[in-house]
Amino acid sequence: MKTFHPFPIFFSLFILFAVTLNAQNDSRKIIISNIIGESIDQSEREQYHILPAIKNFVSATFYVMPDSTYFAKVEITGDDGQISFTRVDYSTVTLFMLAEKINHYEELGAGNYVMGQDPAKIQIVGGSEISWNPPPTRILESTTLPAGPPSILDGPLKSSSFEIRISGGYGFAKEGLPITSEDYTSSNNGTGYSTSHDNVKDIYISAGEGIRFEADFIYYLTDQAGIFLQTGYSWGSATAKSSYTSSSSFPPNPPSSYSSTTDQTLNFSTIPLLTGLHLKTDIGNVQPYAGVGAGFIVQSNLTIGLKQTNNASQFGPASTAEREMKLTNNIPVAYVGYLGFDVPINPDVTFFIQAKATLVSFFITRSEITKYTIDGADQLSTLTERDKIVEYEEDKSYTETSGGDPTKPRFGGAPYPFVGSSIGITFGISFGR
Repeated sequence: MKTFHPFPIFFSLFILFAVTLNAQNDSRKIIISNIIGESIDQSEREQYHILPAIKNFVSATFYVMPDSTYFAKVEITGDDGQISFTRVDYSTVTLFMLAEKINHYEELGAGNYVMGQDPAKIQIVGGSEISWNPPPTRILESTTLPAGPPSILDGPLKSSSFEIRISGGYGFAKEGLPITSEDYTSSNNGTGYSTSHDNVKDIYISAGEGIRFEADFIYYLTDQAGIFLQTGYSWGSATAKSSYTSSSSFPPNPPSSYSSTTDQTLNFSTIPLLTGLHLKTDIGNVQPYAGVGAGFIVQSNLTIGLKQTNNASQFGPASTAEREMKLTNNIPVAYVGYLGFDVPINPDVTFFIQAKATLVSFFITRSEITKYTIDGADQLSTLTERDKIVEYEEDKSYTETSGGDPTKPRFGGAPYPFVGSSIGITFGISFGR
């Protein structure tokens, strides 16, 4: 049986977001106009109509990235008085139009200036100037600027804005495959028998329940909407233990008894491969987001273990038999929806908490006994293919024969379902915006 090791995936993702974070830190502060200097205060924001949609504005500073993209780091204050930051990206056209408007604000108001006559130059703090000339066939005559961050529907496409999110948590599920822990006793006095079941605990196992780690890559098409790709690894297990005692009394024979214990263990792990739409907002100290998507969930390990111990009695000596069965299933389509909250730590790093609902069901298509021992001695070789393997197939006609071909697997009928739906709660950190 091959064992899945998630470490290489997470190591690769760590290298990827480390490179991304390093690139984000290479941004350089710029002065878009000498009239306002290195940062924009509240009075300048109102005078030049800069970032009008930002609530609780304090100040803004502009930066340029190594790939010649631009953004504003905006300082805002929350209702509780706490300071936080948000980021607003600008295209080259929009930023240079803003700079030119500030440089010729009074002339524009008097109608003595047409946009494009004197293109602005932007100064890198401690460095050189950046120039941009509009195409000669276009005369930019607009005297108004975009009203703050673009909406999902009309926002400009972004050239290189992406985010990497790493999180961990737990998946909760109620419905699933049932197994039972109990103590049951059977007695027979020669005239009839009775069985009592005590300490009964029914356990419903779902492949969606257990510890999970997730990694998302989000490519933003606009400031508020992007496409996400998600993978990860989750695992869980469940156990049930039953004890059985049987006693009988048939006069004139002496009383007889028999007892045994049975331990059942189910182990499972999954790998999601999902994609969909991610929506967010950058306003406020706590920024809600949501997403919907679909994809595939692959079972990397699904096994059932059974250990039965027969205690010594007049029927024979004590013995222990162990079996392990591997289950194979289809790869179903899964549907997901999630809702979360971002709490920015700085312009490039964000803490988040998320709740995600997953809807998926697996169908078992094959079972195979992979371990069989009695008192530690291997007995697997004594089993035929028919004894070891059962295959399941939907809508199949077949004929049962006495004994059957020992070299071929047994047919078990239609595949049976194994639930994988869950509600997962995860916490994590994102890098890049």
